[in-house]
Amino acid sequence: MRSKEELVDYLSQRNQRRKRELASILARVGESQGDLAVTYGRIAIVFAYAHWEGCVQDCAIAYVRYATFKSRPIKRFVNPFRALLLHSHFAAAAQTKRRIGPHLILLEHLEDERTDSSGIDISTCIDTESNLTWEVFDNICKSIGVADLATWKNRGRFMDDLFRNRCAIAHGEPFVPDSKFPREAIEFVVTSIDQFSTQVMNMAINENFLRAE
Repeated sequence: MRSKEELVDYLSQRNQRRKRELASILARVGESQGDLAVTYGRIAIVFAYAHWEGCVQDCAIAYVRYATFKSRPIKRFVNPFRALLLHSHFAAAAQTKRRIGPHLILLEHLEDERTDSSGIDISTCIDTESNLTWEVFDNICKSIGVADLATWKNRGRFMDDLFRNRCAIAHGEPFVPDSKFPREAIEFVVTSIDQFSTQVMNMAINENFLRAE
């Protein structure tokens, strides 16, 4: 992710593919009746969840990649990015109660002027844990510095419902969703894909990952 334009193009193309597939499934849900309607309803829920989880991970990773493409001193970044860099050191320090070494290493990184963004492990710092509940989504948003979470918090219960229903289906349970839920799930995900990706794009354009100078 070397430029804002590259980030926007990447996310836009991914989003279009996701929404096309969801629109196709939604059409089948509307056309089907009886047992077939139940089958397509179950399919709709699984795909809606999959595309929502994929979108969140895509956006967050792309944003971190763009933010860290140019190596900058970590002190120039907002706290969420500083925490991403030091995450492994925090974890090591938390696991030891009697050894002071990990704590000293953490302090050295915090004070070292040479510590820069190249040390962020992008492959592991953003993780949906294959369980994109509201709690996990909230954690990812805080990890990349999403400031306004009030709107998303209001949708937290639906995110959890979508996750639970998807798990019931994916684990082979004979789960029959409410007749309205598959459509609601797809409509929720299509809207949320647009809103979350736009939010992340705007954060990149405004360079919200950097501290105000």
